[in-house]
Amino acid sequence: GGAAGRILFVDDEEGIGDVIRRLFRGRYEVEVASSADEAARQLQSGHFDLVLCDLMMPERTGMDLFEEITAAHPELAHRFIFMTGGTFTERARKFLDRTPNECIEKPFEVAALRQLLLERLGAPRP
Repeated sequence: GGAAGRILFVDDEEGIGDVIRRLFRGRYEVEVASSADEAARQLQSGHFDLVLCDLMMPERTGMDLFEEITAAHPELAHRFIFMTGGTFTERARKFLDRTPNECIEKPFEVAALRQLLLERLGAPRP
């Protein structure tokens, strides 16, 4: 068997990445970054099929990360899925309006997330 894809999970909340990693162990390979800086380093050094990225993070946001990465690697733009806890700044609202990427609400339903990954990455090989 093998994982169906490599996911970078970007969230400043300690622990949520571990939960996601445990949930999808054996199905997908999940790497976790707890800041935009860390995520940028991981994206520059490795290949990821999908980037699940928190929109609002302290210091640098998911929007900053997206803009930085896609300026250098436009082919990665469609791999981003944003997560939001429901608090929007004016900038975040405008960003989501003009960015076609999916945005999921936190806390998310595990079943919904599983379905989304299945649609985007396909089923893990048995």
